[in-house]
Amino acid sequence: DQPGRLQSLCTALAGLAAGRALSYAIYRCGNAAFKKQSEAARETDPEVESARGLGDVKFMAMAGALLGAPGAFFTFFAGAIIGSVAGVLIKLCVGSPGGKTGLAGLASRWRTGDSVIPFGPFLVIAALLYFFWQDAIRVMFFAVVFPV
Repeated sequence: DQPGRLQSLCTALAGLAAGRALSYAIYRCGNAAFKKQSEAARETDPEVESARGLGDVKFMAMAGALLGAPGAFFTFFAGAIIGSVAGVLIKLCVGSPGGKTGLAGLASRWRTGDSVIPFGPFLVIAALLYFFWQDAIRVMFFAVVFPV
């Protein structure tokens, strides 16, 4: 009984570390690349510069502890893909502040940089996908990455 508990604890800690490390590395790179403050960070502390908040880092640590390291990696990258597709669809459908919709609105928003879409909801969707269908996801991943 004890070896099983110890293995579960080690798996959870490895997943926590993997999820936090991956997300925190992206957080730091984003801050260095964009050098801008989020509105929330600016309101609470004018000295804090951040391209995104630490909520994603905390969520990824929790997802890694629950799903393990493979689940943390899947959650992060699948969340990015889902968020990218949703972001393009949102921009196409909603349009720009000037009332442009479709491709004109998309081009206008990308040109002006007038868009902020939170990453957290897409991480949650990806984590739930992995939680409920992790066996199928692992089979598909290995079939694509390591075909026989």
